[in-house]
Amino acid sequence: MDPEGAKASVSQPDKFVVSVVYGKINNYDELKSSYERVDEKLQSAQFELIGPCKKIGRQAGKIEFRYVHLNKTVTTEEALAEIKKRGFRPAIDDELVSFTQQFPEEQKKFPIVALGSIWKNGHCDNCVAHKHGKDGKRAFILARSDSVWLESCRFLAVQR
Repeated sequence: MDPEGAKASVSQPDKFVVSVVYGKINNYDELKSSYERVDEKLQSAQFELIGPCKKIGRQAGKIEFRYVHLNKTVTTEEALAEIKKRGFRPAIDDELVSFTQQFPEEQKKFPIVALGSIWKNGHCDNCVAHKHGKDGKRAFILARSDSVWLESCRFLAVQR
């Protein structure tokens, strides 16, 4: 039995069809015009794709996204394992940008995390793209991938 007395429930992910354009993350001025707060480290962001995302095509097109919400605090490794178990791959940085530009109110509800790409830099080793809303304002920040993710986080995922 779970130490807290009950096993955490897993919610069913919502479906979102999004027109994805790759390369938007490289345009810092466009990011600043879309979000009230943009991590200044994104001016020189160079994301590397991880495992299951290395072979994806980067042609513009429609992609169906789902949330993976575990309703408990988890590590990145635990979140990635659950995403894989459900037959998905984690979304990457450019996909998260397209998603939140087309569904801007979503990130005001809860933090949305893309675990499929990692930014490595002296300022933030192994950071991932993370969107949230606070006080009605939208933010695009980098968060360390070795963080523990709060139960409110949704992990953006794509069917494999």
